[in-house]
Parts: sequence; structure tokens; C-alpha cells
Amino acid sequence: VLPADRYAVAIADAAITGARWIVALDHDLETRLFAGEARALNHWKQINAYLRYFEEKREWRAYRPYGQLAVVEDTGSGGLLSSGLLDMLAVQHTAARALPTRRLSSDSLHGARVVLNVDAASLVEQQRRDLEDFASGGGKVVNPPAGWRFPEIAAGAMTPTRREMDRIQPVWEATYNATVRKNFGARTFNTSSIIFDVRARPDAKSILVHLLNYTDYPAEDIALQVLGSWHRARLYTPEGSVRELPVYPVKDGTGIDVNRIAVLGTVVVE
Repeated sequence: VLPADRYAVAIADAAITGARWIVALDHDLETRLFAGEARALNHWKQINAYLRYFEEKREWRAYRPYGQLAVVEDTGSGGLLSSGLLDMLAVQHTAARALPTRRLSSDSLHGARVVLNVDAASLVEQQRRDLEDFASGGGKVVNPPAGWRFPEIAAGAMTPTRREMDRIQPVWEATYNATVRKNFGARTFNTSSIIFDVRARPDAKSILVHLLNYTDYPAEDIALQVLGSWHRARLYTPEGSVRELPVYPVKDGTGIDVNRIAVLGTVVVE
């Protein structure tokens, strides 16, 4: 038996990164819903509120993953693995954007400050030159230790084994040292139960930060810091109306405080 909040988390977990859903109810809720039980109908309304939240915000679909940390990796270097580098960066609340190896170019590096080059061995000559130009222009390239390669993952595996995680450790240490306590687009504080996703409009005139709470109790007293000088912030939630949030200057950016999030809140900064 799943409470409605678990459905909300599952919907939002997919939607904040642009994915879509097929809704399949658990047997208990489905049975009570078709029987017309009042509590089941309320749960169905809550589920639909989360579905509508993302469907109705069509303007948000133009926003793209944002972060001044670019992670160069592909399917052959752990890009699709749960518990991989991107997951660990997310848990660390580091704004990072995946850069598939095949798309690495001088254009795709635009806006990056640090590049984690996990897939170094598979780069072609032009891509190596693009990274050299990026570094000579002031960017930082974090390469794996000499001779390191991402471990081979068994076909069909979704997570690395303990032994494979041990082999990932050297590149994670280099990643951690290059990113810890740094702001690559947005940082959050007092958010141990929250995962966030940072997106920006193509013209970079607006940033949105989805804050998703994975626990069964509300997240409170959240502090958000966004790079740059911004003048307005609004909080959207599936449960209520839009709320204006005060903004204030912090080092390298703008501070925003969010009092409470039940499951999901989206801060739009302009």
C-alpha cells in the first residue's frame, strides 16, 4: 500500500529532469478508487495535481540543464548507472550537467568552468584540442588518474557492484576535491532530504531550481544560493499558489530562503 506522497515523489523525480510517466496504481488504491472511496479519490486528486503541475508549465520545457560543471561521459563510461558520478554529485548538491562524449565540442563547453573528463580515452583529436583551448582560456579540466578506466559493467546492470564502486573511488576523489563547497550554478543548505535539479532558459535570463523532498515529513528552513545577481524569486508548488520570496546578496550570487516544502517546490529566479 503506497501513500499518495510516494506517487508524487515518483512523478516529480521523473519530471524535474524532463521525463514523462505512465501511471500504474497499486492494487489497493486502484480497488478503493473504483469503489468510490472518499480517501482514495482524494489521493487520486493529489496524484493528478502533480501530473498537471508539469503539464501546465509548458514554458518550463524550454529550460535546459544548467551548471558550470560539465561531466563528460557516455553509456560506456557509466553515464546511465544509478549510484554513478552524476548521482553522487546530486547527493552532494552540486549543479552539474551531463555532456555526452559524442557531443563534446567548443560550443558545448560554453558556460562551463570545470570539466570532469571521465571518458578521456575515447576522445578524438579535435575534442582533445577543444579541451586544451578550454583550459588555456581559464577553464579547469579534471582528468582521471593515469591509466584509470571506468570498470566494465555487466550487461543489464543498473548499479555498480561494491568492487566496481571501489574502482570508481579514485575518479570520485578527484571530482570531490574539485567541487566540494563550490557553487556551479546553485547550492542548497539544510537539504539533507532533498535532491535538486537546476535549469536555465536558453537566454540565461531565468533559472529554475526544482527541490524534491524524499522523506515523509516536510523539509523546512531551506537556504538556496544562485550564482549571479537576481532581483526576483517565486516559489511554485503543486499544492498552492505562487509565492514571492525575498532575495538578498551573498558571495558570488543571490540568496533565497524557503520556509517549507512538503514534497516539491520550484524556485524561479529572474
